[in-house]
Amino acid sequence: MTKRSLTRRELIEKAAIAGVAIGLGGLIIGCESDKKPVAAPTPTDKKPADAKPAANACDDVSSLSEAEKKGREGLKYASVSPKPEQDCANCNFYKTGSPCGTCTLVKGPIAEKGWCSAWVKKP
Repeated sequence: MTKRSLTRRELIEKAAIAGVAIGLGGLIIGCESDKKPVAAPTPTDKKPADAKPAANACDDVSSLSEAEKKGREGLKYASVSPKPEQDCANCNFYKTGSPCGTCTLVKGPIAEKGWCSAWVKKP
């Protein structure tokens, strides 16, 4: 049996294929190791011991998800308007309710005297 030596071209091709295979293997293993187990959601009906009661009934956002709370923050919602001529009661997106209204843009309870950066005058 004769031993055949590799040509330079064959050696480069095999090295390139091995490099790609090693790179893809590392990528796949790296992606798998980034996955972390997701904890089951916990009931939100219990408030932390250090939770303060809302000063206004319309400020209670304990039933909202973190994304909904961030949405309120992103629109700079305040339960008392910093602009006397603009409040939720005269905003196009506000829907009346008792004791708090709702808004088509801001999730959760909305104070009639509140305000957010999306305020639009009712027609």
